[in-house]
Amino acid sequence: MPTAQTLERFIARVESNAHVAAIEEFYTESATMRENTKPARGPRSALADNEARVLARAKSVEDRLFRVGLTMEWRGAGDTLYQDALARLERDATAASDSPAPH
Repeated sequence: MPTAQTLERFIARVESNAHVAAIEEFYTESATMRENTKPARGPRSALADNEARVLARAKSVEDRLFRVGLTMEWRGAGDTLYQDALARLERDATAASDSPAPH
């Protein structure tokens, strides 16, 4: 599992619109990616090339992380962990959207 520092560096790269650099810097050489029901594609070099093509067609791109304060607990069952994480994300996102805007 990556350290918090590594995650923050990755997030900073993506938020600065350095998407291709983020793939090259943080993905493994054998990385694959899948879009919905389409077959997986890879390796990293192909992912970076595809990202560059997609971004070249975009008028603009802006990524910002929405932090919800998720804390995950390991319970020994991957499905349980995943379901608990999703439930917490939904609950936290709902709470955040119901909160009054700061002044």
